[in-house]
Amino acid sequence: MSNWIGWKDGMDSGPLVSVGVPTVLPGLDEALYREAEERKHRQQLREHEAWLSALQQSQPKLGRTSKALCHARLERELRAVFCKCAQQCYVELPGQSHMLAVPRSRLGDVLEAMDFLSAHDEKVFCEKLALLLDREETGMIQLSRLLDFVLTALDTVSHQPDRPSPSLTPLSLEDECFNQLEWQLSKAFTRMLSNRHCRATTQSCHRRTTEREVREASQEDVPTPRRRLQRPLSARNYREKCGGKPVSRCHLLYHQAIFAAREGAQLEDEIKHLKDLEEMRECTFKPQLVSSFRSFRPSLRPQVRNFDSTVARMKNAHKQHEEKRDRSNRIPSGENYERLRRLGMQPFSCAFRERSIRPQLLVYVDVKVGPGRTGRIGVHEGDDLAKLSRNFAKTFQLDKSAQERLEQHLLQACDQDVDAEYLKKTTQEYVLASSEKLSTPEVSGYDFNKGVDFNEILSSFSSTGFQATNLAKAIEEVNRMLDWSLADDPVPDDEVDEFKTEEERRKVKTKIWLSYTSNLISSGLRECLRFLAQHSMVQVMISTAGGIEEDIIKCLAPTHLGEFALDGTGLRRRGINRIGNLLAPNDNYCLFEDWIMKILNAMHDEQENDGVVWSPSKMIHRFGKEINHPASVCYWAYRNNIPLFCPAITDGSIGDMLYFHSYKRSGFVVDLVQDIRRVNDEAMKARKTGVIVLGGGLVKHHCMNANLMRNGADFVVYVNTAQEFDGSDSGARPDEAVSWGKIRMDARPVKVGPKRSVLCFVFCLERAKVLNQARARDGL
Repeated sequence: MSNWIGWKDGMDSGPLVSVGVPTVLPGLDEALYREAEERKHRQQLREHEAWLSALQQSQPKLGRTSKALCHARLERELRAVFCKCAQQCYVELPGQSHMLAVPRSRLGDVLEAMDFLSAHDEKVFCEKLALLLDREETGMIQLSRLLDFVLTALDTVSHQPDRPSPSLTPLSLEDECFNQLEWQLSKAFTRMLSNRHCRATTQSCHRRTTEREVREASQEDVPTPRRRLQRPLSARNYREKCGGKPVSRCHLLYHQAIFAAREGAQLEDEIKHLKDLEEMRECTFKPQLVSSFRSFRPSLRPQVRNFDSTVARMKNAHKQHEEKRDRSNRIPSGENYERLRRLGMQPFSCAFRERSIRPQLLVYVDVKVGPGRTGRIGVHEGDDLAKLSRNFAKTFQLDKSAQERLEQHLLQACDQDVDAEYLKKTTQEYVLASSEKLSTPEVSGYDFNKGVDFNEILSSFSSTGFQATNLAKAIEEVNRMLDWSLADDPVPDDEVDEFKTEEERRKVKTKIWLSYTSNLISSGLRECLRFLAQHSMVQVMISTAGGIEEDIIKCLAPTHLGEFALDGTGLRRRGINRIGNLLAPNDNYCLFEDWIMKILNAMHDEQENDGVVWSPSKMIHRFGKEINHPASVCYWAYRNNIPLFCPAITDGSIGDMLYFHSYKRSGFVVDLVQDIRRVNDEAMKARKTGVIVLGGGLVKHHCMNANLMRNGADFVVYVNTAQEFDGSDSGARPDEAVSWGKIRMDARPVKVGPKRSVLCFVFCLERAKVLNQARARDGL
């Protein structure tokens, strides 16, 4: 494969160099060459595996049903050829029926008739096959043995083993020879299959035309299977035979399959030829290696990217840090002395100069440097305190930190001196300063010598001061939201015709929102809230789950008074729940469970049968309908069609009941999205909104967030005792809501700090007064 040139003249042994083949150049390491050879070998193995995988995937694969049909078809064709043979006979085997057989000399004719051979081209193959099929030397080839061999060869085509499969049991020498012969003949038979596909089918066509006659002749002796369809012919022969009639699609597909098989066989031959060329190109050069290895320097260990630059940067930073620390800790000493000594002896100056006028002295500062060492610093007007402290530290050899502390002391001393001087000059002016005249109302309270007049008492709150004044402002804000009508605003150009008249515009009032927490319902203020709902003084109500369930429970059983300081352990053992200084027996909640479970089952039935979608507000109206008690807030909200929203309907005993119901009967659904859309629509469709928030937390945020959709509420009153310093929404002042857009910028909101139990009572008292005046005016 390679041409070798050796230098032998004048040299005992010289390096062998291959012409046209790469070799190891002098100076290169042997390890690099071996590594390159290994990479080349691995690349060749990967290419060979990829070629074998592509070759295996390109071969056609038959399923179980298709393989069975092919075997049955092959058996019928082989049986027909055996029956056609003139020297056919039957061989009787022990334990079996008569078997169809032909002489050994006619085996080539049978294979030629099956289109496996062509005109006695492969006589050696026929002789070896006859020897394999006629092991007993009877001179006859049985149909069953030839059929088994052909089927085995077909399996060999699909699998293509490189060597015969080893037997699990020990074989004799004769059996092993026959197995080897069978494997070789099976591999040779794979080439005949391509001959059968690629060869012209004139003889096979003739055989097919006479097949029916042969079967009819042998029908009396040999049982045959059911009649099969005629094998498709090529398009040209079939058209000539049929006299130019159109060829069916089945025959055309069969004809195309023949050409596809030919192309596959040709592609296989080309791949085999390319493989041979690739083997011929394989390098056979084997260099003569020296026995001694050259010393080589090992390669550097792999490092992290930018390792050296990072280490250098860290070292530089550490060096700068050390230099900075040394500069800060250095104590200067003797520099001026050394400088003066180098100057030598000089005469003193007798010149007289005018002394500069120093600024006014502000303060003397005495500094104790150490035991027995004290220095004084005189601070004049306009002096630089940093320069004074630096000069003092240099004189007394102080470090940097002591210099900085000295500068701070000087600054404090100057400030104290300035403050003392300023106070001395301005104390008299401040104490006896003149006042400006005030135009605000004077502070005055109610005089009970005039008797008890609730109207006058409420009116006097505005001049009482502290939270009483805020209470009066809140009452005024509530009256403003009640007195407003659409007629107070000018008619815009795009106003609808319905609201252009004065009479219709006076009917449009403020939509009042009332938000309250559950503890108000637990207390006696429930009657005040029920009064507002009973007379439709509010249009939208928002509460918590406790505000709903406590209203219904108090219709079933009463709540009692207690003390704030009652022991919780003792109450728990007695089955009593404490709400502040109120006591709610646990039996009340048992009654509530018995009452609500029936309603939940009925609501579940309506959901499944009628398709009712329940939201929290619809559930609350259903509870008010079912309780049917005049002391209930939910009942009057249902009667007057006031929407009562509860965004956290599951946060309480109602949630516990829904939990129990889900285990007894699953599938009950509460739609929260329906309520959030409804509460936002209530705010969007209102001309003006007034908000009264009793408490904080969820009810406050839910109400104000809905008014955010309309760019803020117009009238707002907050009543709670929470502070804003913890950042909670409960204690937030109204101006924080203005920043969020929940309250309009031109509104006049009020926050009142006293207890809600007192203020809510006062609000109801004021509204009851207005209601009674209206009834008296209407003559009711």
